Amino acid sequence: MTGLEKIINSIKEQAIEAAECIKREATEEAYRIKEEYAAKTGSDCGAIAEAGLASVEAVNKISESGAELTGKKMLLSKRREIIEGVIASAVARLRSLPTAEYFAVIENLALRLSEAGAGEIILSAEDKEKLPANFEAELNKKLSNEGKVLTVSKETRKTGGGCFLCYGGIEVNCTFDALVNDKHDFLSDEISKYVFS
Repeated sequence: MTGLEKIINSIKEQAIEAAECIKREATEEAYRIKEEYAAKTGSDCGAIAEAGLASVEAVNKISESGAELTGKKMLLSKRREIIEGVIASAVARLRSLPTAEYFAVIENLALRLSEAGAGEIILSAEDKEKLPANFEAELNKKLSNEGKVLTVSKETRKTGGGCFLCYGGIEVNCTFDALVNDKHDFLSDEISKYVFS
């Protein structure tokens, strides 16, 4: 049984236990009321007890429904938490790639998201310090067939991983966070299919 299945089973068990506890308490209360009225009123007791039991049944149905809804909400919340954790973990792994692999990712982003003409690639100060000496030349060699040129900007920015591509006054945000935010719904759906299927 996977960790996720254990969490789901635990949530279901908690919801069932909560419903059973509410049901038990309501039933006990109904019988207590019945006994109390039986001692006090005699003939009216039967009608009152029936009404009490009907109320208990209604409360039981509501409590079971409420417990089920609470369980579903808890399950949905846990699923979201797991999905967000997977996404955050993936971004953290991208940020911590070895230098050559990290800049291969940056190059791939620049190749896929660059526009025609001349532009600049803006990196973080940390990334600029680790930038391989031949990065710009190799990138432009690959871009030249498409009529594109990117120079590494003197400007630096906080990126949290990734880069910005600038063409005059137009910027393309290629930071990892921006890319994840842009594809968040798609990523969540794919992770959900993989993890929860």
